[in-house]
Amino acid sequence: MDAMRSILMMLGVFIHSAQVFNPNQRWLVLSDNTHPFFNYVVTFIHSFRMPAFFIISGFFCLMMLQRQSVKQFSSNKVQRILVPLLTTVFTLNLLQSIFLSHVNNQSFSFEVFFTSGDWLAHLWFLINLLIYFFVAVSITYFFAGVIKKHRAIFNIIEKPPTALLLILLPFGSLAIVALNKIGIPLYSIFFTVLDVYQIVSYIPYFIFGMLLFHSHDLLKKFSTVHFASLLGLILVAYLLQFMLPFDSKVLTYFVNIYSKSLIAWVSSSIIFKLFYMYANKPSKTWLFLSNSAYSIYLFHSIIVVLLAVTLVKYNVAPALSFLILIVCTVAITLLIHKKIILHFKTIRFLFNGKY
Repeated sequence: MDAMRSILMMLGVFIHSAQVFNPNQRWLVLSDNTHPFFNYVVTFIHSFRMPAFFIISGFFCLMMLQRQSVKQFSSNKVQRILVPLLTTVFTLNLLQSIFLSHVNNQSFSFEVFFTSGDWLAHLWFLINLLIYFFVAVSITYFFAGVIKKHRAIFNIIEKPPTALLLILLPFGSLAIVALNKIGIPLYSIFFTVLDVYQIVSYIPYFIFGMLLFHSHDLLKKFSTVHFASLLGLILVAYLLQFMLPFDSKVLTYFVNIYSKSLIAWVSSSIIFKLFYMYANKPSKTWLFLSNSAYSIYLFHSIIVVLLAVTLVKYNVAPALSFLILIVCTVAITLLIHKKIILHFKTIRFLFNGKY
């Protein structure tokens, strides 16, 4: 499962490479030669990448909390998340911002760097993880006895057929959206980086991941759904998207949220199934990719930016540029991991959070 999480992290290279040529979105670098294909690439990967990632993160969170004390777990997460986050902010992200200011003929400003959110850039998910881990630790510390006493309650989620469960899970997203109707500032952003909706919207996936660790039966069911059922649910979800908008704006809004959430849950189940079928055995390749994924993700953004600026400057065709960005970025970041991160303990600690 760690290999699955690593692959999902590395898909960030594909997303940011595609964003350069995406006509519907603004990224750090944007080519004049855009094509709708790249919007489809971004939309497709976005539909499942982070939901599946947070499911796996929730799984490992509960696993570690059951194997370590709260103090050990907290110390590990500070070391593995906060240290690389701060290191990347004050090195790679800072250099990236300075470079882009120069390219855009603007003077670099530390004030803008921090107040605009540029300091966090592609590392927003680490903030989410820190918050989720803090909540999980607090619940474990204060309510461990209550959870153990009423453990059977959590087994209820094992009862429905998996296809029905996938249909029901998106209602969690609808419930979250409903929070805004009762006065919770769901669509607020604090300190330019704490997006309340983004943080809250991924919580169901993280909690579900914890439930997957809690129940081996649920994990097996979620990873072995028949492809026919998954295909049928995906078709229903996209059909709902195709039918938008309805006469009612409210209905359109909620159906849109439900269908996107259904796509995320079904796609995550498909990913679990594929890895269960084809990557469920020890492999040196998967182990290497798992160990290098953190380095690839931390370093990839600045490398994509540097390469993209050059490719855009010389007006290289989008399809060829996209291929060059992916191949070169993955190759360079793997080389950085193998030749630098693994060879210097201090650098490995700063960028990977481990000695």
